[in-house]
Amino acid sequence: MHLQYIRDKSAKFQYEGDPLEVTSLKIWHCKYKSLSRLAEFRNLISLEIASFPDNSFDYISNLSLLERLSVLHLPKVTNIEPLANLKSLRQLILSTLPSWDASNKITKIESLIPLTKLPNLEAIELIGVVGDNGMLDNLKRCVKLRSAVFTKYPKESVNAFYEMAGVEKKRVV
Repeated sequence: MHLQYIRDKSAKFQYEGDPLEVTSLKIWHCKYKSLSRLAEFRNLISLEIASFPDNSFDYISNLSLLERLSVLHLPKVTNIEPLANLKSLRQLILSTLPSWDASNKITKIESLIPLTKLPNLEAIELIGVVGDNGMLDNLKRCVKLRSAVFTKYPKESVNAFYEMAGVEKKRVV
């Protein structure tokens, strides 16, 4: 079952049904103070969030069936280590707001190394989300990676990554 919450003005994310019945969830620009209740949605395959209110992905790390994760605007997150537990993840999009892109703002994360622990990662987009001092070398260890898009990384680093990793510059569908 698919659920979506769009521009909900409530402070608390609530769902009255059985969270285990939900396989796809979209939470788009809501006013929730936290999304920690997502930990209960253990059968999620696809999760799309715009305006991530928390400073950690800890509660998402237990969503072992998750294949697609898209997070737009994650200004409080600096560590993506919890994502390393998402062994089924095939597609990952981490992005700043388009307005941030235009003003050259970024979300700085500590390291991209956690992403190398995702054995099924096929596609990645890091739009304005920068780690490892702007270098993409660590992502070369993602052996199944086939498509990638990066912004706010040095052009030389991006070009070297595409050449060495044999990955296409292509958006996630």
